[in-house]
Amino acid sequence: MLDRQSFERRLRAYFRDPKDTDIAWIALMVAVLASGCRAILSAETPTAFEQSGVESWAYFQTAIDLVSQLLYKPANLPVV
Repeated sequence: MLDRQSFERRLRAYFRDPKDTDIAWIALMVAVLASGCRAILSAETPTAFEQSGVESWAYFQTAIDLVSQLLYKPANLPVV
C-alpha cells in the first residue's frame, strides 16, 4: 500500500531532478505506472485487456531490469 501524498511528493522531486532519485523508488514508480497502465487500458473487452497487458509489460520489464541495480546497492527501506 502506498501513501498517495508521499508518492506524489517523491514523483514531483523525481521530475525536478531524476539523477538524485533512489533506484528502488524508481522501480516502485515504474511498477505503479505499469499497474495504472493495465487498469486504464483494460476496459471491459477481452481484446482491450490483452492489449493492456502488452503495453503495461514494457513498464513491468523496466521495473524488473532495475532489480540487478538494486542487488548491488546498499539496502534501504524501499529496497527491503
